[in-house]
Formats: sequence, structure tokens, C-alpha cells
Amino acid sequence: MCAIVDNDVVHQIFGNRPTEAGRFFLQWLARRNGGILVAGGGLYKELSQNSAFLQFFNDRLQAGRARRVPDASVNTADNALRARRICLSNDTHVLALAQISGARLLFTNDRALQQDFRNPTIIGGARGRIYTTIERNDVRPTHRELLNRTDLCAL
Repeated sequence: MCAIVDNDVVHQIFGNRPTEAGRFFLQWLARRNGGILVAGGGLYKELSQNSAFLQFFNDRLQAGRARRVPDASVNTADNALRARRICLSNDTHVLALAQISGARLLFTNDRALQQDFRNPTIIGGARGRIYTTIERNDVRPTHRELLNRTDLCAL
């Protein structure tokens, strides 16, 4: 399964004091048969400011468990989304990454982005799913269920 991490929660995974749900997500990504972390375009630029993310992502790339989507592809899709003016959020770069990569799992606490990510008019294909810690930072049954799915990636 492919996953995107929004910049608003990167500290919950790669910060000095990660949350329980963030640690659980990271453990899932780190497993040999875990998720494939996807980044590219503006989101990669944002996430790269976190050195722990960058180290993890590069290690996963070498292991074949991450995917760097070309910035040009993401930027083209981003510009197209902006021109359509259908997004509630200001995170068209994240939505464009989902369109291009086929990733259908997003870890974010941004409510507007969550609505956009679930919108089939924006994302297309399989419905986007959200891993969130808005209400609680512990590991919920819904977190476990999401990370056990195998149908949230078009790679």
C-alpha cells in the first residue's frame, strides 16, 4: 500500500516526541512488507526540511520501499488543480501527488485536505483514506484497519 505523509503531521512521526499513532505508522513503513512512502513536488520540498524524514525516506528509497515521484509531473498536476479551483484546501500539491502516484492513504490532520482527498472528482480512481490523529494520538482500531489494507495503491 502507498502512503503520503502531510507536512502538518511529520513531527508526529519524525519529531523529537512522536505520538503513539505516529510511531505505529513509522513501524508500519519500516517493515519489509509495510507501506510504500510516496513523496514528490512541493510536498517533498516541505518534508525535506525535517532531517529525520529525509534520512528515513532515502533509506527506504534504497530498499525499494519508497517512491520519489518526479517534481515536474506533480507540479503539472498541481497547476491543473489550481486552475480548476475545486479544492477546499490549499494543499493542491498533496492532491496532485496522490493523482500521479496512485497513493490512496494520507496521514494528515488538515480537515479541508481530508475532504479534498476523499473527493473522487479531485483524486479519481479508488477512494482516498485518511489516517488521522485529530481527536486522539493513540493507536485506534481504525488505524490498524487502514494499515492492514492492501488496496490503496495503484503502483
